[in-house]
Amino acid sequence: MPKKWSAEDNVTEVAEDVFFIEGPAVNWTILKRGNEFTLIDTGYPGTGHCSNRA
Repeated sequence: MPKKWSAEDNVTEVAEDVFFIEGPAVNWTILKRGNEFTLIDTGYPGTGHCSNRA
């Protein structure tokens, strides 16, 4: 049985306070500034409305 995916096992800090998360189907970048975080996900073509709604 394949191991269950976990973000904890798939996070790489690529620069100070810049994190890359490799997901099973998509990838994300997270920027940390103090106590604030910005999620960068370019998504799939035509799905931008889903990110905006979230």
